[in-house]
Amino acid sequence: MPSWSRSALLEGLNAKLAAQRHDPEIVAQLQDTLARGNAAARNGTSEELAHLNAEFHERLGEASRNSVLSEVMRGLRERTSIAFAINGRARAREDWDEHAGVLAAVIAGDAELAALLANRHVQNAAAAFAKAQSAEGALLQ
Repeated sequence: MPSWSRSALLEGLNAKLAAQRHDPEIVAQLQDTLARGNAAARNGTSEELAHLNAEFHERLGEASRNSVLSEVMRGLRERTSIAFAINGRARAREDWDEHAGVLAAVIAGDAELAALLANRHVQNAAAAFAKAQSAEGALLQ
């Protein structure tokens, strides 16, 4: 199973657990990260966007309150972070809209929707990365 598939599956599990456990303190931190991410999507740098994306996903992992899952996800995120850095500005608005949807489902306690949206978010980012790589390859030929 490719890293993206594992990452999407496990990120969905993170979101599901976060919705079930609903820690108000971490939810508030996620809301703060979301607000800063939305601002960066409008006028931030690619580096800032990559940092905030990692922060959002790290906090989502904290909200799951599953240290083993969080540790596994951290390793997967390190391997897939290049895609978020490359997607950067091009997909910023979509990334943060998707983060907002995941967080709304977490806040609502809708574990299944949170899992679905988080899984879809990682798949969408992977597809955008693959498309960008394909376009770059075509330009080099």
